[in-house]
Amino acid sequence: MGLICLKYLDESGCYCHSTTDYIYAPRGQQKKRKQSRKRGRRINILGLWEPKASFDYALMLGTLNTQTFLEIMNWQAHSCATSFGFN
Repeated sequence: MGLICLKYLDESGCYCHSTTDYIYAPRGQQKKRKQSRKRGRRINILGLWEPKASFDYALMLGTLNTQTFLEIMNWQAHSCATSFGFN
């Protein structure tokens, strides 16, 4: 009989540059909002939660790409192997 440790993964991100909460335009005209060129970089968090056991996360500047995602998954695999004595 094997042991299964189920973890939930979620990724979220935001920009630090705050946007206008409201925009006005004359009736019949499309609303337009100019975006500044220096709006900042994206901040991402990737969280891994195992109920009643652990919550691991990684914070990063910029977009989460495949290479970064694989590094985080390898970190989790190594952590799991170590905790179960496979290393």
